[in-house]
Amino acid sequence: MARMGHRFDPLLLGLRDISWLVEPAHYNRVWRPAGHIEGTILEYGRIAGTWRYDRRGSGLIVSIFPFKPLAAHVQAAVESHAAGVATFFDMELVDFVTQKTD
Repeated sequence: MARMGHRFDPLLLGLRDISWLVEPAHYNRVWRPAGHIEGTILEYGRIAGTWRYDRRGSGLIVSIFPFKPLAAHVQAAVESHAAGVATFFDMELVDFVTQKTD
């Protein structure tokens, strides 16, 4: 099961202990300076990476930043969610980019 939560997802706000949600090594990739919280990819209830979108002309580019390589079924689910984000904005998904893992 995979889910994409957007920035400032209520799941990520107001938690004191987040060790059950994300590895401490990845904390700073989710909770950024100045209170910015990245959109997250959840895999079975744990944060597996982050994501963002950029508008390019009349299209949308969705980029994901997994913490480790995603299982094929998770990658497919995230790609499907990306298409849904583009549809939400009434835009075409012109690119889906998976950034290299650490």
